[in-house]
Amino acid sequence: SRDREHTSLATTLSSMDGLIILDKNNRPIIQTAFRTLPPSYTLLHVDAFTSAREKNGLAIDPVLYVDSGENSVCCHRSAGGLHILCPVRGDVDPLFVFSFLDAVVQILQEYLGELSTASLKDNFDVVYQLLEEMLDEGYPLTTESNALRDIVLPPSLLNKILAATGVSGLSSAAPAPFSSPIPWRKAGLRYNNNEIYFDIVEELEATVNRSGNVVASNVWGKILCKSNLSGTPDLSFSLSNSKALRDYSFHPCVRLQKFLQTNQLSFVPPDGNFTLLTYQLPVPSPNPAAPPPLPINLKSSVSLHEHGGAFEITATARSSKMLEKVCIELRLGDSAMGADCAHTGSGGQSAGGGFGALSVNGGSVRWGYDPQTKTLKWEIPSLTSMTQHLKGTFTSSDKTPKPSRSFIVTFEIPQHSLSMAKIDQLRVSGESYKPYKGVRSSVEARIEYQMASKSLAAAIDWTRIYGSLGLGKETVASLQAFRKRHSEAQRVHSLYATQPTTVNIAHYRSVLKNQAVVDEAERILREFKPVSYDVNEHVKAIEAFEAKAVAKAEETSVKIDEELGNLQKTLANIEEARPFEDLTVEDVAQARPEIVKTVETMMKKGKFSVPGYKEKFGDLSMV
Repeated sequence: SRDREHTSLATTLSSMDGLIILDKNNRPIIQTAFRTLPPSYTLLHVDAFTSAREKNGLAIDPVLYVDSGENSVCCHRSAGGLHILCPVRGDVDPLFVFSFLDAVVQILQEYLGELSTASLKDNFDVVYQLLEEMLDEGYPLTTESNALRDIVLPPSLLNKILAATGVSGLSSAAPAPFSSPIPWRKAGLRYNNNEIYFDIVEELEATVNRSGNVVASNVWGKILCKSNLSGTPDLSFSLSNSKALRDYSFHPCVRLQKFLQTNQLSFVPPDGNFTLLTYQLPVPSPNPAAPPPLPINLKSSVSLHEHGGAFEITATARSSKMLEKVCIELRLGDSAMGADCAHTGSGGQSAGGGFGALSVNGGSVRWGYDPQTKTLKWEIPSLTSMTQHLKGTFTSSDKTPKPSRSFIVTFEIPQHSLSMAKIDQLRVSGESYKPYKGVRSSVEARIEYQMASKSLAAAIDWTRIYGSLGLGKETVASLQAFRKRHSEAQRVHSLYATQPTTVNIAHYRSVLKNQAVVDEAERILREFKPVSYDVNEHVKAIEAFEAKAVAKAEETSVKIDEELGNLQKTLANIEEARPFEDLTVEDVAQARPEIVKTVETMMKKGKFSVPGYKEKFGDLSMV
């Protein structure tokens, strides 16, 4: 009957062909039976995965097309140095496949503890039984850990010794498979101490652009549980601030209808570890492009030159909570050869060279360069409002280095919740005991900080630019000095922008015995009033000065235009003039009529006389 059900289901829905588990060197360790497919089918998928890893490294697509003649793809997931491949043919939702792969990894971890090649080989029979029970004819069958434990016994040292010596009958009979009416919980569980633990884990992912603005921010949360409760208890509780959460996903044990009606979580918990629910916290800001500030503030400055570059990074916690396990990564490019750094705390302490030992809040700040991944890592065990500073250089085999365009920052905030979600009073029915309830919360963050474009500009050949412009030595020297001052001003501005602007008086009261000194410092700070500076008045004065300067410049321009016009006329006259000896009286009279009038007037007044004129013509002045 089960074969008929699978046959009818296969006519409408494609299935997974099987599972293949590879070691870190891409060599097969174990696989399920591919009964209807040739042996070459699995080898083609292994070869496709191996080729993709050799070509792309860690940046491999989760779904790979395989040219097997069957129109198939290979979905894969990695865990513990192992690679789990799932060949699929036909129209199958990849999310369905990856959800099953996650369940496989979770079950293997529960059975084997640490997932590795050695643990798989040591428990080969157990792993093979689990794979056969979880995947039946290409469809997930039994994926609940508690149900599987009734069928496949977990490995233990005692079982191995008894099996090796051939001794049997010393242990009590195993319960019949599927004897419990609840699939996710065994029947007849007993514990000396009844307790249940809840972990509220929220994951923050964000992207900060080159201008320092948060352009994307998402928070996913989940409630992890560890249940050690006797019998079959029925639990219920309310989740505070649940109205702010979206996109719930519940474990099958949760009664969904009751949650929708009363907003209470009611369930019979599985035994052991399980995920009760997952959710998403939407951005609370009315403008999604302007979400609230992130818990960490990062400033960076990167300058490139031939065969290397220099960088500075400052990190400060914005949150009142201490950030732990802070790690800042920067890929220096495939041509990177090494890096040298020095880090400094806000208290003036410094350490440099390799993995330094600057002590901060009981831990040691470390930096290191990984030659395999070409990545610089800066690790800060705990980060508060006290600024941490890293400055260094790196070398490159290429003339123009190409580091990554962004920093990757990861950190944790213990005992903190971004959604402010809390578990209210836990109520138990069906059992007479009152269990111990433990609740803790934490935030895990991964933020991408994109660097400013000026920090990633290709190395500029300034000498070539100066030469092409034909600039003089003094001009070139002035430009070089200006560039140096500008770079230094940028560095200082970046450094001081992250400095705290307040003093934690409470901290100094807790560490200093002389409280009078703290009182005096607090009084001075309280009475301190910074000198105000009216920028608007200064801007108005500059604008008035600029207006006068523009008016003067326009007036001067008009005068210059007039002088140029007169000069142009003079030049034209000079160009058109003939030699003086070639001029006639008519030419002079035509060019300067006033000369003719003046001569005539003078002659009438007798001012001009020609020898022999009076003797021959008489005195004209008497006329």
